[in-house]
Order: sequence, then structure tokens, then C-alpha cells
Amino acid sequence: MESITMGVPIGAWPFHSDQPRNTVLITKVLKVGTVVRDWSCRDEVAAAAMVVEGVKKLMASEEGEEMRKRAEELGGAVRRTVALLVWSLTLSLLISLDHRVTLL
Repeated sequence: MESITMGVPIGAWPFHSDQPRNTVLITKVLKVGTVVRDWSCRDEVAAAAMVVEGVKKLMASEEGEEMRKRAEELGGAVRRTVALLVWSLTLSLLISLDHRVTLL
């Protein structure tokens, strides 16, 4: 979530629990990342070449450029939404406080 909020593409390397499903969300649905290492290979020793290939795909390819743009757009949307929620909550609290002060 932090990477998406900051608009940074993700190199997914799922290990357990919900990570394989999150990898599908990140790579296939949101398209803001790439699989560095597949979950089916989780018990094998990782080769350095896999990591290098994943980083190259994210940082030095057309596909990576598209992922970075989508991640940046999605991050902006997340930040705007959070700002709106914070503003809304603040306004709600101020109205509640004003109501309580008025009752005194």
C-alpha cells in the first residue's frame, strides 16, 4: 500500500498468505508492478539474474515506464482520497464541537 500511495511501481516477490493474490492485483488488475519471482518457485534459491531482470523491467523498459505512470496516477488518486477523508473527518469533528459548545 505504501508503494502505491507514493506512486512507486512494485517488484512483487510473494512468499505466503495473501501475497500471491496481492501479486495478481498489482500486476494484472492495477498493472503497477511486475513479478520478480513467481510464488510457485518460493522454495527454490533465487538467482541474482531474476532480480536484475525484474529491476530492468521496472526501470528500463517501455512496459516499466507505463507501470510507473500508472503507479503515479494511482498514487495521486489515493493521496487525494485520503486528503478528502481527512478534511471530511475534520469538518465533522468541528461541527460536533461547535454543537457541544453551543449547548453549553
